[in-house]
Amino acid sequence: MTVLSLIVEMDNAAFMEWDEVSVCFDALRRELEEWKSSRPDAGAEVIFVQPGDAADAQALREKVESQVPALVQLAAMQFRWVPDGRYYDLKNEGVRSAKGDVVVFYDSDTTPERGWLKAMAEPFDDPGLVGVYGMTTLAYDDFLSRVYALYWFFPLRRNDDRKAAKRSLNANNCAFRRDWIAANPFPYHPGFKVSCSMLWRRILSENIPMVRVDVWVLHRPPRGLDFFIWRALVAGRDQDRRYAEFRSPNRGKRLGHAFSRLFSQMWETARRTVLHHADVGIPAWQAPAAFLLWSGFVLLTFAGHVGHVLRGGDDRVETVPDAIKVS
Repeated sequence: MTVLSLIVEMDNAAFMEWDEVSVCFDALRRELEEWKSSRPDAGAEVIFVQPGDAADAQALREKVESQVPALVQLAAMQFRWVPDGRYYDLKNEGVRSAKGDVVVFYDSDTTPERGWLKAMAEPFDDPGLVGVYGMTTLAYDDFLSRVYALYWFFPLRRNDDRKAAKRSLNANNCAFRRDWIAANPFPYHPGFKVSCSMLWRRILSENIPMVRVDVWVLHRPPRGLDFFIWRALVAGRDQDRRYAEFRSPNRGKRLGHAFSRLFSQMWETARRTVLHHADVGIPAWQAPAAFLLWSGFVLLTFAGHVGHVLRGGDDRVETVPDAIKVS
């Protein structure tokens, strides 16, 4: 009997209203129902992990049990916490608590397409497989979110095979055998989204048996210009961290990389504006505004990148500022 441990990080829920979070939970309920109907002998547990303390975990337990009772009936529940836990800390805590054969990572701000869990779990019938990963795309419902979707790190759901082919592991849509991921957790790094890149690089360098499945989750769009500015700056700092980690710590080479990334990202912004603006519902007359807005993001990323190079060894631990979480 295969037992799945679904790990749901709750850090991103700080940006959301409960109605939005409950949509994600209801989709998870649907996926568990479909999975268990296809595998009646299969077991499942859901592990919610959040920053905070035991009282916060208990409050979430009461909320889930009262608001999503059907989910509670489908799987065993765990509610874990990590004081001041960051994104990858929460995922690693979930792995430490997991009892299943396979660990599936899911985020509180994503909604899977129908059939997602079945598609993620079935490849593990191959005993030689270590991991599975799917794809993530951004939802959109207004001009700013359409701009995010057009240029963001995730590919578009359709007509974007070139970008999808280059996309690496998505920490919000992947699964591993528990024994392997417990022995190889997301590495610690002070950067915002560097740990996943480090794990993916190890997987590639060691030829860990992984398979990509054509199954998607829809990620809630980022909101607000405050987040836009902060995320661009931290993206630049993370670009420098990755280069220093994977290529060279030499400051001159890192500075050259910053300029190289500026030119390549500006070109990619122009290319995507021309080829894909209609794919996210941006009319031609709004395309120049979209291009200019994202060009600002790229320039801020460049500023964050260069600033990090020049700052030298001062490497702060990146967290989303509270003022942005509540904005």
